[in-house]
Amino acid sequence: MVSLFVVILTFFASLVSALFGGGSGLLIVPGIFWLLTHINPPEQHYLMQTTIATSFLLSIPIGLISSLKHYKYGNIDNNLIKKYLPFILLGVVIGLLTLLFIKTNFLKIYFSIMVFSISLWMYFKKPDNLENIKKQKIWPKWLVHFISFLIGFISTTIGASIFIVPFLIKMKVDIRKAIATSTVIVFIYAVIASISLILIGLSLNDLPEDNIGLINLPIFLVGLLPSIIGSLIGTRLANSLPKEKLKLIFVIMMLAVAIIMAIPK
Repeated sequence: MVSLFVVILTFFASLVSALFGGGSGLLIVPGIFWLLTHINPPEQHYLMQTTIATSFLLSIPIGLISSLKHYKYGNIDNNLIKKYLPFILLGVVIGLLTLLFIKTNFLKIYFSIMVFSISLWMYFKKPDNLENIKKQKIWPKWLVHFISFLIGFISTTIGASIFIVPFLIKMKVDIRKAIATSTVIVFIYAVIASISLILIGLSLNDLPEDNIGLINLPIFLVGLLPSIIGSLIGTRLANSLPKEKLKLIFVIMMLAVAIIMAIPK
């Protein structure tokens, strides 16, 4: 039953990630956290950290498959990657160092608040027309770099990469290019975060059973194949569904997840 739950969870999470350029953590984080709280004693430490670390490791095959597919469709913008990735990675590093000092209950509420906030922003944001774009002021470089840093930091501490696509859209990037470019960025920092959290976890005690570092190995192994299948299907859908439907599906999903995670255990 546990294996079936992980298979279904990771399949749909990878589908979501491929569709929206990241965000597998929107499903994987609450799903794995719920699972770990039911198979471990309630006083077990590092459950949310294990959840986030395992989510990052599962993002690697998802990101790799999706990136290759998006490259085939020609939607990846290498200039955007060069422009924003260094500052996002800086946020990732600081986020990794912070993650160990945040308690599980706080991380759970923090996850809900962040997801809920970005879902509201995406829902109420109106499409920009040519006249509005001309009137908009260009953000100063320091502000763009700082926001990129915050995206890396917050994404790491909640285990879900849901901010890159909205940020790129705000930077006037077409949603399909934003999704494809975000997929590559998420893949790169998921590799860095996963390796770091494995190494950091090796020095910790009182970890959940079957962990290697902060990674739960059985959950990763069971979820690997369905993640690959889901990412292949999701990438194809991302290049065929209407843009407004993509946005609406994304917003509804984020609102639902935020509410579920905010409910006390």
